[in-house]
Amino acid sequence: MLTLYPAIDLIDGRCVRLTQGDFARQSSYQNTPEELAANYRRAGSEWLHVIDLDSAGSGGLKPQLETIQSIVKIGGLKVQCGGGIRSRERLQQIFAAGVERAIVGSLCIKQPELVREWFDEFGPERIVLALDIHHRDGTPYMAIHGWQELSDKTLWQLLEEFPDTGQLLCTDIAKDGTLQGPNFSLYQNIQQRFPLLHIQASGGIATLSDLECLAQNRISGAVLGKSLLEGRFTLQEALHTVRQKTEDLPKEK
Repeated sequence: MLTLYPAIDLIDGRCVRLTQGDFARQSSYQNTPEELAANYRRAGSEWLHVIDLDSAGSGGLKPQLETIQSIVKIGGLKVQCGGGIRSRERLQQIFAAGVERAIVGSLCIKQPELVREWFDEFGPERIVLALDIHHRDGTPYMAIHGWQELSDKTLWQLLEEFPDTGQLLCTDIAKDGTLQGPNFSLYQNIQQRFPLLHIQASGGIATLSDLECLAQNRISGAVLGKSLLEGRFTLQEALHTVRQKTEDLPKEK
């Protein structure tokens, strides 16, 4: 079943959304992070997706840690959290705050051997590989450091370096915050090449039909940001749509 991850992006303790990863193109929202998390819990969500954008840009160790702890303390939600996790110290801080899964991005590219050590130590169920991509000449390349730089490594080259049984959060930056629909072909391509990965789709999800299509293709998860914050649909509607579509799918042999 497609797991939904309502997203809370944090800058200076505020809920924001960026468009295509551009810090100059951000929208702020009135709800506090704690209020938004509590609303999502009441709506029936089991998970929450939290990104510390201050740390994503600077790699700082502290900026949003207190807010993350406050969100976790609400209870009833499992949290996956990322932003600036580039050291063991930061990873330990995130886990100590009660976060279920740590989202690791740039470090997968710059120090893959260190991330593989974390896989071995903490287990693949505790680490989410966050691979944010731009397409160049039709090929997906990695964006790093809060999407401010482009790596010379392709998505396919990077995925070959990691165990293929864990969580993969993949964002097509061209789709992020645009409400123009996700990159379905990208996720299908990943699924065909690495069938054991648990893929979380991120970027562009705008309609309940988008969720139906992801569920139809047996994608493991979907991160919902702007679509919820701007009222394209409610979380209750999204959860109902996913459950209904899942019940309609033929059983896997």
